[in-house]
Amino acid sequence: MTNRSICFSLASCLLLAATLSLGAGPIPLSGFELGPAKGNQSSATISAGANGFLVAWRDTRVASNGEIRITRLDANGAVTNPAGILISASDSTQYGGTTQPSVAWTGERWLVAFATASGLSIVAVSADGNLLGTPHLIASGNLTPGYRHSLLAVGERVFVTGISAGGATFMILSALGDVLAPPRVVESHSNARPITAIHAANVNGEVLLLDESAYPCNTCPAFVAHRFRLDGVEISRTPVTDPAKNHFGYSRLGTLRDGYVVVGWKQNGSVEYLMLSDGAASVSSSGT
Repeated sequence: MTNRSICFSLASCLLLAATLSLGAGPIPLSGFELGPAKGNQSSATISAGANGFLVAWRDTRVASNGEIRITRLDANGAVTNPAGILISASDSTQYGGTTQPSVAWTGERWLVAFATASGLSIVAVSADGNLLGTPHLIASGNLTPGYRHSLLAVGERVFVTGISAGGATFMILSALGDVLAPPRVVESHSNARPITAIHAANVNGEVLLLDESAYPCNTCPAFVAHRFRLDGVEISRTPVTDPAKNHFGYSRLGTLRDGYVVVGWKQNGSVEYLMLSDGAASVSSSGT
């Protein structure tokens, strides 16, 4: 599947999800596009706000290295800026061009992060979808969590997670996007266990960081669960038993009732999962 087809179908899904989650009825999706542009529009991500949603994506209409654009969806699913608002011009980088964005709503504004050759940058966006200032650099150098990065807002804190040259890395920002704690490696790379992803979730007012290795050694855990307080102090570190190794590193993390966390991944064409009690221990696993 090409980036273009991903963008078109994902855009339709995002609009439908936004409409249904706001309690409105379905609306026609025929011919819907985020913006009339050549090139590829890919790596789209969406975050719910006070009365609408913010969509950010990587766009190659200008150059193959890509640029980052955003637009807001209102409460009825209407796209407020069909061509997208440019927040980062095309740039070459060790991550393969200006990379996919990540977005989080902090209570009054959105924060949008993206990586370039200079490092990881962030910009604030108002509730009505307008830029609040210009992007500023929050991390650079070998500890930049620039690969497969994500934002998790919990109260007045925003955890930025991603993969750096050192391994699974996180840093802490304020709700305004100011750096409160610089990048820190929570789990280092090794030849036996290279880190391929880090996932974050809010579990009962604490932060669970789950680092993942797609192809660990036979005696190495595929996942390690780290529980943190909001000030960045680590509470526990627990290796998670994976009954099916070599799962390609495409896991997703989410929360259910009673603080349970579900991790799913592709394994030989199937989707499998682990259920964790407060991120501490594996309680069940299954495949579909």
